Amino acid sequence: MTDASHMSNRPEQPGSPLTALPRVTVVIPVYNRLQFLADAIESVLSQSYPAIEIIVVDDGSPLDPAPVTACYASALQLVRKPNGGLASARNAGIAHATGEYLLFLDDDDFLEPRAIEHLAGALQTSQGFEWVAGKYVYVDERGERLPRNHSCRYSSGDVYERMIFNNLIGAPSAVMIRTDAIRELGLFDEVFLLSEDWDLWLAAAKRFPLLVIDDVVTHYRVHGQQISTQWARHLDYHLRVLRKHKAVARPGTERLFDLGIGKLHRDYGDAMYCKGLDARGARSHWRMAARLGALDQAHLRWRLGKSYVPAPVLNRLRSVADRLRAVGVA
Repeated sequence: MTDASHMSNRPEQPGSPLTALPRVTVVIPVYNRLQFLADAIESVLSQSYPAIEIIVVDDGSPLDPAPVTACYASALQLVRKPNGGLASARNAGIAHATGEYLLFLDDDDFLEPRAIEHLAGALQTSQGFEWVAGKYVYVDERGERLPRNHSCRYSSGDVYERMIFNNLIGAPSAVMIRTDAIRELGLFDEVFLLSEDWDLWLAAAKRFPLLVIDDVVTHYRVHGQQISTQWARHLDYHLRVLRKHKAVARPGTERLFDLGIGKLHRDYGDAMYCKGLDARGARSHWRMAARLGALDQAHLRWRLGKSYVPAPVLNRLRSVADRLRAVGVA
């Protein structure tokens, strides 16, 4: 159901220079986080690039977003659907999109003022690319920058093998992709309630080289309501993504998927151990990582050995080591 008729945020007159620009559709799924939604919408409306369509998708949210979107009724389209998760919400936005390019902005993030100009301009002026990625920064609930940076470093070209080991993109709103390309890929897989973006980026990386720009284009907000904090569920979905793509891998890359799965087990085991959650579970993940080649025997034995040391003793040893390092002994 559509609550407002489609309009771009700036009207285009026939024959004006704006008609030469490819339209960019920005899809904003929303589910309950209404306190950030206005910031997301405002960041699109304030873009330096004029040919933009905004589609807000209400993913069956118990908190009605209409009171927020009503303030912008002439500049966006509100689409309502039953709750189905981010993948289905983004797909609903794609179904209504009329733009040549697509950008997916989460309801708690916001764009840099020239983000769409930089991303769309790069796609327009570079031949042979179907998608482009920029950088992002982390911000707190108030939108203030945090001392963390986009950790992945990559350059334009074939990123398929690197994408197996990590979702290089990070924030979905750091990417712009041609609408025809994403439809050709089959849209977001609605089976994935988490990691749906990594699933799509892996499919895109297999088919298309990635264009990379050096500009910061979006802000990733860190707060307590994020599903990205549910790291136990993320492991399950990360593993599902890699198993799915291993079955359709480029010839010769199957072994990389085994290593990628092993790396997930290694990192998850490390996280469980460091957070003091489940030493026995951590050991199980480390052994699986070793079987898949993501941990050599020396590092496996080191991790297993530490995991049997009582926490008070280990903390005391760490404290002594920290003091030795401070005076230059260790």
